[in-house]
Amino acid sequence: MKKLLMTMSLFLLLPLFAQAEPPAGAKPQVMEIGVQGMSCKFCARSVEKNLMKLEAVEKAEVDLEAGRAVVTIKPGKQVPIKTLNEQIIAAGFTPGEARVK
Repeated sequence: MKKLLMTMSLFLLLPLFAQAEPPAGAKPQVMEIGVQGMSCKFCARSVEKNLMKLEAVEKAEVDLEAGRAVVTIKPGKQVPIKTLNEQIIAAGFTPGEARVK
């Protein structure tokens, strides 16, 4: 009986330890953020690398000429704009206007 109760308890607690999967058909969120102060491809790469440090970021692409970063957030995840801006600042640049695409 004890074994049965322990096994049942394990199955009841297992969902608490499992990572939640994104809902079926969930799409990644795409954010566009202005980035000021970049002057070369190494600047753009620095911003990309800093944004990619965030676990929820699936992809970060910086367009030097347009002065913007396009950040794709993994399905089912969220990243506050403040956090994205902090990563841009940490790379040595100034974040601009942000919008969801």
